[in-house]
Amino acid sequence: MDFSVVIPARGRTDLLRTLLESLNTARGFNDGDVEILILDDSDEPYSTAIKSMSTGLGASYIRAEMTVGAKRNLGARMSNHDIVVFLDSDVRVSDNFFCGYERVFAAKEINMAIGLLEFYGDESWYWKVVKSTPFVKCFDMPRYMDMLPWGCSCNMAVRRDFFLELSGFSDEFREPAGEDVDLGLRVSKRHIPIVPVKESVAFHSNTTWSKRRDMIRRVCMYGRGDAVLVERHPDSTVRSGLRRWIFFLAITIICCLSAIVSENAWMLLMIPTLIVAELLAVSAKISVKTEDVSLCQALASQELVLRNELSYILTCISRGHPGNVFRQIVTVEGQAYDILDFMRFAYLLDLGLLMLLFIFSGLVITYA
Repeated sequence: MDFSVVIPARGRTDLLRTLLESLNTARGFNDGDVEILILDDSDEPYSTAIKSMSTGLGASYIRAEMTVGAKRNLGARMSNHDIVVFLDSDVRVSDNFFCGYERVFAAKEINMAIGLLEFYGDESWYWKVVKSTPFVKCFDMPRYMDMLPWGCSCNMAVRRDFFLELSGFSDEFREPAGEDVDLGLRVSKRHIPIVPVKESVAFHSNTTWSKRRDMIRRVCMYGRGDAVLVERHPDSTVRSGLRRWIFFLAITIICCLSAIVSENAWMLLMIPTLIVAELLAVSAKISVKTEDVSLCQALASQELVLRNELSYILTCISRGHPGNVFRQIVTVEGQAYDILDFMRFAYLLDLGLLMLLFIFSGLVITYA
């Protein structure tokens, strides 16, 4: 079977070389032709290096100064084969990578499939922090689900005509966050199956997920992407209840007002005290439920979760949909229960702390 592989690139020359070398190995296990399209918008000297590397490793280089989703759309339009495979530049593929997709697409009714993704690299302290967050759970979907509601575009295969009929990835997503969820939901709502392919494995380097600065940038993008998803798919949302940032804002206002009315500046110490208490309680729950994650790592993970939530809230407000602050996108069966279970815990915790604060503030004001 013939395949066109589309890879959006920007920098990461060493990781891209590893990917291209692994694709050349996988080519040897495939009877058909495999064309590889690199769509790059790197700055110099990386662009020259990637262009030279592409030529040397049997790939076509295309200069494309556009968003990641637009790169994939352009690559699909320029491809010459019926099956288009999307890969990220920081993965490498298994030797029998194309065999799994060939087996699935032999059935003419299959239009979209998602390969398995496995992270590899050093098990660093911060990588365990990342693993305790919800941001990596979606990569396991092909492992335990028979049919998928959506799939990550870092290892995705589609029939070219079907993809172009859908107009590809939406250009409403200006960053690489949420566009693959949106595509999958559009497909699922048409009752078209998205098939998991466990044999077609992409190994994802965790080096791009193991640095705090990179992860902060990533989760903030995810927050902005979720805001767009909630707008585009309101029927795939649930009520989120009290957002944790709303709780933090509420206790800050209450403590400041109490300090002013009672003329007791010590009330301001309640702000960091209650915030730390909330963070420790949530982190303890995560540490208990997540294997091999310490309380300190669970606490560090809350920075990512809260930055993601703040990014989501600010994007909802800036886009003119403040009501969506209290909505949560749900894409997987059972996800609603998990989300609501955690949010119920956080909601009851925050509500309890607020009640204690009201009682304490009332006593301070009464006896001031």
